[in-house]
Amino acid sequence: MIREPCCVVPDPGQERRVHFGQPLQSKKIQSRHVGYASAVNRFPARVQHRDIYSSTEASGCEPGAGVATYDDVSYQPGDRIIMSWDIALSEAETGDYSACVVMLNRKEIFYILEVVRGRFPFGTLKQKVMEVKRRYGSSTLLIEDSPISRGLIQSLREQSINVTISKPETDKRARVIAQTDLFAGGSVRFPRRAGWLEECIAEILAFPGRHDDQVDALTQGLAWGRQRNLVPRIQLRGY
Repeated sequence: MIREPCCVVPDPGQERRVHFGQPLQSKKIQSRHVGYASAVNRFPARVQHRDIYSSTEASGCEPGAGVATYDDVSYQPGDRIIMSWDIALSEAETGDYSACVVMLNRKEIFYILEVVRGRFPFGTLKQKVMEVKRRYGSSTLLIEDSPISRGLIQSLREQSINVTISKPETDKRARVIAQTDLFAGGSVRFPRRAGWLEECIAEILAFPGRHDDQVDALTQGLAWGRQRNLVPRIQLRGY
């Protein structure tokens, strides 16, 4: 049984957009988000601020600083929950983070439900993966195939936990570029309030930056979900 994320999905016409320059959780967040506009120049050449976010005008920021949001969402028949992990094994303060982005995919829309991020040794990381899996029940656990992640994947499978392996064929920048249309069209929707929201949005806007674990996990999940959405159409065309 899937443990439903809290509550009710707004009607498609009722989704809201939060604009940088308007408060999300506090004045502190507002002021930091306004500053994020300067991160545009650090995006890959073809990944501009206006591509990632909507074209609506935001007070105090250039156009393109809006983020599609939702208030609450609940599981419905046909939905798919994806837990996308970017794996790193480190406890050092300067080391890379492991990150998981949990999303609910409904047709062409991706609702971001939760982000888990931290520097974990192997045993703790495995427990974190299993905890998130238990929270969302019947869902897809997606982990990129890499020398770092293979031991974890094997260990999880030994505990009868199904793992779907992701094998990216392009570099990180190309993977971000491939998903920009989803952001521009409002198909990636964030909760209006979440403890992890500020850091996640900051990392997206700062890409490519010192850390990109949340961006990697996010784009990996989006790419896999979109590919899965195409499978029925491809099969039908084959008949």
